[in-house]
Amino acid sequence: MTATELAEAIREIEARMKVKPNAPNIRACLARFHAEQNRRKTETHEDRVWRMKSRLAWEFAQEKIEAAQKRPDSYCAQKPAQRY
Repeated sequence: MTATELAEAIREIEARMKVKPNAPNIRACLARFHAEQNRRKTETHEDRVWRMKSRLAWEFAQEKIEAAQKRPDSYCAQKPAQRY
């Protein structure tokens, strides 16, 4: 999630809070998003590289799962997709 996407998500959560302030988990979700935004303000170049590497590794793993599901002879094709 980019900085602009994160800011947009925070604005959306705050708007939802105004409409329905007692929605379950909304305060915890907003707190996590604010914490992430604050953490990114102080992160180093190495932190950003690590975050991008982990995101790319996750994307690659998801593509491998999806490709394996398309092969009828694979074990993954016999079970539903596992999303994280």
